[in-house]
Amino acid sequence: MKIEKKIREDFLDSMLHYLESLMSKKDFAGAVKYYESYRTELHKSGIAAGAIYHTASKAYASLTQLQHALKTARLAQNSATAEGSQNLLADIFITIGSILRDMSEFKEAEKAYRDAESIFRRNDSLEGQCRALNILAGLFFKQADYNNALSVLIDALEIAKKLDDKKKLAFMMGNIGRIYTFTSDFSEAKKHLLTSIELSERLGNSLETARGYLSVGYIYLQEADYTKAETAFENAYPLIIRSEERRVGKEFRSRWSPYH
Repeated sequence: MKIEKKIREDFLDSMLHYLESLMSKKDFAGAVKYYESYRTELHKSGIAAGAIYHTASKAYASLTQLQHALKTARLAQNSATAEGSQNLLADIFITIGSILRDMSEFKEAEKAYRDAESIFRRNDSLEGQCRALNILAGLFFKQADYNNALSVLIDALEIAKKLDDKKKLAFMMGNIGRIYTFTSDFSEAKKHLLTSIELSERLGNSLETARGYLSVGYIYLQEADYTKAETAFENAYPLIIRSEERRVGKEFRSRWSPYH
């Protein structure tokens, strides 16, 4: 019996590894095809397979097969609950929330994101909690609920400060600045955007720096400060070109390098 269980576990490990490999290559159709070829094995395995169901649900979602994605994510949720895998369960709730968001089920999506944040918090996962709050803020922003988006994002920012995660801080400062822009609080918007630009420049993040310059340039336009707006846009332009060249180069290497 133990031997049979070990064989099942090895099979699930290899299946998960192969699915993750396909996902890393963005071969979502291949991942779905592989999962569907072996899913009957999962149902009769007797071993919880939450990570596999979760990976398959993300593959379905990437192909915008949202009903299949949601159904498979619910299988992942049940399996992870049976396993007692709390952090995996929280990640699954984030995926469920994103699927529901894309289905325009915003209230249910919010609940799923809050469930994820709560699980991460109870398990002292600051990174997960910060991630869940950031995604929840994006949901509110999508609905033009700027007050809630700002409140949640500020909570996430405080966690990022505890983590001393400069990349997250730069990204969130930029998003907070953009929310303030939409509420016409240009003073706060510029303060946060300039901080984002400073952090992004230190990190060598050309794309995020460019986004910051574009956003602050828009504010200067609104304030009719055309000289500063022009300078901001001129600063953004070469960074955008550089980021695009890096993106194309990365895609080229991933397609042609024998080491990928």
